[in-house]
Amino acid sequence: MRLTNPFSFAGRLKRRTYLAWCIGVFAVQYIVAALAIWIGQETPYAYWSVLITPLRPIAFLQASIWAPLAAMAATLVVTWLLLALSLRRASDAGLGPWIAALASLPLAQIAAIAVLAQRPTAAEAPPSATAARGRDDGLATGALDDKAFAEGAVGALAGAAIMVGAVAVSTLILGVYGYSLFVVSPFVSGAAAGYAANRGRILSVRSTLMIAIVALAFSAGALVGLALEGVVCVALAGGLAVVPMFLGALAGREAAKARGSARGSLTAVALLPVLFGFEHVAPSTVTFDQSQSVTIVAPPAAIWAAMIHMHRIAAPPPLAFRAGLAYPVSGEITGEGVGAIRHGYFSTGVAVERVTDWRPGQTLAFDILSDPPSMHEFSPYAHVNAPHVNGYFKTLRARFVLTPLAGGRTRLTLTTTHSLDLEPELYWMPLARWTIEQNKARVLTQIERQAEGGSTP
Repeated sequence: MRLTNPFSFAGRLKRRTYLAWCIGVFAVQYIVAALAIWIGQETPYAYWSVLITPLRPIAFLQASIWAPLAAMAATLVVTWLLLALSLRRASDAGLGPWIAALASLPLAQIAAIAVLAQRPTAAEAPPSATAARGRDDGLATGALDDKAFAEGAVGALAGAAIMVGAVAVSTLILGVYGYSLFVVSPFVSGAAAGYAANRGRILSVRSTLMIAIVALAFSAGALVGLALEGVVCVALAGGLAVVPMFLGALAGREAAKARGSARGSLTAVALLPVLFGFEHVAPSTVTFDQSQSVTIVAPPAAIWAAMIHMHRIAAPPPLAFRAGLAYPVSGEITGEGVGAIRHGYFSTGVAVERVTDWRPGQTLAFDILSDPPSMHEFSPYAHVNAPHVNGYFKTLRARFVLTPLAGGRTRLTLTTTHSLDLEPELYWMPLARWTIEQNKARVLTQIERQAEGGSTP
């Protein structure tokens, strides 16, 4: 049976075609993952985590800072593909659409695909079943009447309630900022919104997606209003959540078309704490290094003096940092030699650091004993209950190395080691690397200005 458009939700799909496509999708992902592991110099993650996010190894390749975002986009495309294939297979097998939704989610997808692949074709439903419930006009712009608008509002509120509840349970109770929170929860929230909005009358795809957008907006407003998140974090997470939310809304719409029971939606909601608990028990912290260099027209001794007594940085930070991201302000070392204490002053607080390598004119290294918050939440409230600002992105170690060059120049290299506790890394890693790059450039530029005589205390 030929499959002309694998991304369409319309039609039915036989077992062999479905299984062949699923095997192909998984094979491509794991081949790419194997190549990334082979090319990469390090594997700062647990190998089992690749089963949840197969394209994760791409996040740790040094080729491009945008490679992780490309891999994240590919992951979302795969999710859409598996959802579309599974919905058509469920329709052919006479199964409810909720099992198809499970086939697009981590952990549950292998079992759901196995069930769908072995179930034989069922008798086709009467063609009037959907027509009796209202016009299904695909991408048409059918206007919402009062009843449809009310049902859409209920759907948006239901989706928003699930999203806010998921954030509260995952972050405040379990302290987890994982794949289940940023990808699975929006999918489930969108599915609930799409199902509730389409139960009375099948709306167009466009109207259903509009309801998903409203649900996402309600969620964002509630998270900020309840002081669970700040504006910047909600905006960043919203960029990740919008595609899963849309896919969930389309799955919920298909469930409503098939007269599916609301129990499937409730089951999906009940699975969220289980997924959060799994990520709490088996966290996927990753550790990575990042280096950056600058060539300074000054001898090592002058650069060493600037490193030890770094003046206050007068240059304004980029706009994103002025919105709340932490950035360095100045630094000072108390004492000399191994064991001396360095204080790194940031816009959000003070980092306390202990010197571990002290070779004047050559190497200065230190361990970070305590980090300031990674950001200051932009919010109408003085305090926001967002655990992620402390400890979920940390700098562990830093090392300055001075290399003399010809012509009285010196290359100064700053290498830092970081840990990241946010999933999926495919999305958050580029932001983390960009933040590190900007802050390093700020520090190295200040040292360069001081060493070359262009800065005053």
